[in-house]
Amino acid sequence: MKYFKRNILHNYNEIYKLFLFIVSILLLVWLFPREATFKYEFKTGKYWMHEDLIAPYDFPILKTQKELLEEKQQKTKNALLYFIFDTKLTNDKKNQFNKMGSKIPERSYINLYNPFSKGLFATLNI
Repeated sequence: MKYFKRNILHNYNEIYKLFLFIVSILLLVWLFPREATFKYEFKTGKYWMHEDLIAPYDFPILKTQKELLEEKQQKTKNALLYFIFDTKLTNDKKNQFNKMGSKIPERSYINLYNPFSKGLFATLNI
């Protein structure tokens, strides 16, 4: 027992350093999360419900010119068009508006609270 106390007193600095090292390791293990978490929630087959997810780095997708051309042709072939611009219709509406210019009274107004109840075209009886 006498030698044990003498060894402890003689090696006090090393024991203290070892104690601090073990306590710091235990504290770090306790503070860090137990499992990795992904801050976004998603389900397979569902739409992405969060803001855009952008990678912090870029990577090239290497394709030949032939592959790019084939992919472009396939996309344009399978694309759904949502509208077709009809120049004849726009010209007809412009002419109709210009003819109507003399029929507009001086104090025409549009009701801002309910623009569909009464307004410019309702006053013209069109």
